[in-house]
Amino acid sequence: MAEPYSVGTITVSNGDTVVVGTNTFWIGSVRKNDMLLDPAQGLIALITADATDNNELTIDAWPGVDIVDGEYKIIPAGDSTSNTARLRELLADMSVIEANGRGLFYRFSDTTTDGDPGAGFIRLNNATIASVTVVFIDVLDANGASAAGEIDSWDDSTSLTKGRLWLRSIADPSAFHAFVVTGSVVDGTGYRKLTVEHIGGSGSFSASEEIMVAFAPTGDRGDSYVTDATVADPSELTAYESETAGFLVFVTDLETDFGAYAGRSGVVRLIAGPDWELVAIYTGPQGAASTVPGPTGPIGVAWKGTYSGATAYVLNDGVLHNGSSWRALGSTTGNAPPTLPTTSNTYWSLIARAGTDGAGTVSSIVAGTGISVDSSDPAAPVVSAVQENTTLSIMAIQIADNSNAALFMGDGVADAFDTLTYVDVAGASNLNSATTGVLKPTTGTDTYATSANPALTANSTGYGGYSTRELVPASALTVSGDKVRLTLTPPTSGANTPIDDVWIGHVGGTAPNFDGTQVRVTFAGGATGVTLVAGGASVVSDAIDYALDETKDLVVSFDFGATADVRRNSAASGYNSYQKAVTSGDGGSTVVSGYTPNADFLAVLDLIEVRTAAAAANNMTVRSNSFTAPVIPQTLRAVLMVKQVGGSSVAGTDYKLELSRDGGATFNEATLTEKFTLQNGITVVEAAALDVTAQPSANNPRWRFSTLNNKNIELYGVHFLWPTGSSP
Repeated sequence: MAEPYSVGTITVSNGDTVVVGTNTFWIGSVRKNDMLLDPAQGLIALITADATDNNELTIDAWPGVDIVDGEYKIIPAGDSTSNTARLRELLADMSVIEANGRGLFYRFSDTTTDGDPGAGFIRLNNATIASVTVVFIDVLDANGASAAGEIDSWDDSTSLTKGRLWLRSIADPSAFHAFVVTGSVVDGTGYRKLTVEHIGGSGSFSASEEIMVAFAPTGDRGDSYVTDATVADPSELTAYESETAGFLVFVTDLETDFGAYAGRSGVVRLIAGPDWELVAIYTGPQGAASTVPGPTGPIGVAWKGTYSGATAYVLNDGVLHNGSSWRALGSTTGNAPPTLPTTSNTYWSLIARAGTDGAGTVSSIVAGTGISVDSSDPAAPVVSAVQENTTLSIMAIQIADNSNAALFMGDGVADAFDTLTYVDVAGASNLNSATTGVLKPTTGTDTYATSANPALTANSTGYGGYSTRELVPASALTVSGDKVRLTLTPPTSGANTPIDDVWIGHVGGTAPNFDGTQVRVTFAGGATGVTLVAGGASVVSDAIDYALDETKDLVVSFDFGATADVRRNSAASGYNSYQKAVTSGDGGSTVVSGYTPNADFLAVLDLIEVRTAAAAANNMTVRSNSFTAPVIPQTLRAVLMVKQVGGSSVAGTDYKLELSRDGGATFNEATLTEKFTLQNGITVVEAAALDVTAQPSANNPRWRFSTLNNKNIELYGVHFLWPTGSSP
């Protein structure tokens, strides 16, 4: 179902191999071997590389005349060979994504005013980034995906600082800036406002530049310490060295025994006399307000990895040494952290000490979900993680969908049913394949019952230019339902009955007013009006979604054309025809005035029917054509993409998948597991590996899908695999 891509405009000169886009978003949408088409000239050029920039494409030399901000189309390539190559490239790219981490994709707006920066944009409240105090970010990222939920969670921490916000240029990673988020996320309707303090960074961002936005939350504020004793300075700690390990002491002045904390208070914990460790630093009592800004507080640790004596470290660098982590107290080279239990020296202070290695032996290892064990060497069993193939299958089906062709991958085939080349349509039962990209069951017909039948008996003339509201009393209604259709009968002779508009609804307050739930009645698949031909057949309306309640009076309104005769019943007990001469009809107005009642009278409306039961889906069976595997399969497996339309369903109960290796002569049912449901309501279902060694030996695998219990279940894709060298 891949459609040509044509967002934005392009500029390219004759002979150029680079196309420049304006307001284009090519990354992920345009790939190598797609074709660039200029509709105006009818010329094309081959795209020679996947798009890595949203505003530039590389192509074969452009053969046509120059294009300046012109319209274009990207025609996606559809051959299975390029699809297989792309799948391999996508899988390789996944490792790159994992290595570089994840962030939100946005564009930079150089406007500084408070307001919605626009879909996919982020802006700052000051052109000087170091002076920024507020960030404005749209709830949609540059890919059009909603980021509202994630952004709204950025103030979840109970700490005073909520976390760190990073902005980094995608084109130039050396351009980045970091901020501390200091307040709540404010909803600006369509965008969010973040109160921040600038930490540092380098470079700047230009208008519409692509940037990565990442957020690292601060942990929640911890509980306060309850100390066991208080001392003035570290020299008084000797009095408590015989206490139990973990004894907590509040020190009024830490001096320099635990780092550069002279004049500051804190809490220390006894490790084992005479060794103490610093666990918290307190500030003193609040002083008088100052008009002079205080110094910037200490920044966090800059992690440098394992300690090396050849590396020059500076203040607040962090290292790993002998299993413990340490913070540099100043510039140092060649001066290692101390050996525990010493927790600090002139150059380093302990952050977290190494734990104690566990002890014991393992008598056996048992395989479990996602784990395999090779015990061929009992002294050195090999434990491995089983590769999860569901993600690969989803990607394969998506590529097949994008290229409008089944994707063959050596040990299987992915089909999104954009064509039915590999579906046995002729051998299917109750299959509706009219919609491209989906196989679904046919349905029966709705069940209708008569709710009112006033039976028109005579003709009346002179209804041209009138609006009428026909009251059907609750006493005449016999059935309720969720859909309604009306039968309108013309006069047997005289003038035709042109009707411009028809509405139906229950009475609200005083007849002939509606109660506000009224809906328009249409004809012939959506027309708002109809002409009843004198002497001709009655006309039945479309089935209209309306909840008719047989316990309530009903009103049907008609706006007639300039000249009209009608069929009527002047002895319809309990009915009432309200009439009004108008230049334009009241249509579906809830409250009306000026109507004259005509008791026991009814015009045009001959029958009211309501739906009492919706059509049920038929049970569908559809199978693939027979494929050819390179070897005789021992196991078969599959991943399905299905959608339950209305209600709910259970895999294996309401639908099933059967697999065959002998071309469909023998089928065995696979065990299905529903893995997860996508945002579009499609559920990914995995068919576990099925042992088919008991089937007749052949290399012609085939699948068969069936719906059960009259459930309306649609099939959107199948990745069918016959693993080579597989074993049961």
